[in-house]
Amino acid sequence: MWRVLWVAVVACSDHHAPPAPTASGSAAPVASPQCTQSSDCVIAAPPTSPCCLHSGSVAAMSRTQRDALPTTLAASCTQEQVVECPPPSGNQDLLAVCQAGVCVAEAHRTTLDLATFSRACEHDSDCTLVQRDSCNSCGCADVPIANTDKSRYLEDLGRLVCTGIAIHNCGLCDPATPHCSRGQCEAIHPPAPMVAGGECASDADCVQSCVTASACCEQSPCETVISQSAQATLLAARPANCRAVRCRAPERPTNITPRCKAGQCFAEVGH
Repeated sequence: MWRVLWVAVVACSDHHAPPAPTASGSAAPVASPQCTQSSDCVIAAPPTSPCCLHSGSVAAMSRTQRDALPTTLAASCTQEQVVECPPPSGNQDLLAVCQAGVCVAEAHRTTLDLATFSRACEHDSDCTLVQRDSCNSCGCADVPIANTDKSRYLEDLGRLVCTGIAIHNCGLCDPATPHCSRGQCEAIHPPAPMVAGGECASDADCVQSCVTASACCEQSPCETVISQSAQATLLAARPANCRAVRCRAPERPTNITPRCKAGQCFAEVGH
């Protein structure tokens, strides 16, 4: 009888025993994030062996990880081993960004999708205006977003890669102010005032031209817009021998449209 009772107590004790501790006697560590912002990340080529300081492809990693990579070859490396290392390759146009605490690689962008930014607001002070196409030097800050997303906009803006030729004589931007209406940010555009004595009265008074007083031929491609009267003045001021010079017609991008606004010519850039 006593033997039966002893077995029952042991079985009950085993059933309620706590789980065995880990080898270290503590809970498993929680992985710390690689980054808190995109500036913490870089594109690098990690080594494939002690005799190769780079691999055949690049990857996104934290600056701490990059700084920990070896910078010198192992002393035992032979010339043959070093020569056989793969050359740096991969997409060199990748950009390192921080996403949810992890460094990832993404392709360079030339435009921003402003529809992904919040426009939620309660007051006018909750709103701000940003450029629609930040790579266009003639762009105007007339797109409303919430101030809560402005830091993300500026961070994404810094990752843009702009290409092409800078456009001059962009003209005036329509005055705009941010406004909160029914919980959404919007831009208010008051009517542009009429300007007397301006260089143009309509779009027909403006032309796409790169004429200068010092050169016989225009630069190409030409994306600059000036007034018809300014073009005539520059043509008349060119050296006399320009009449005998035969110039090739400059390339004029078709996405440029001469416009007149508030008495000033400017280039309207299409997509």
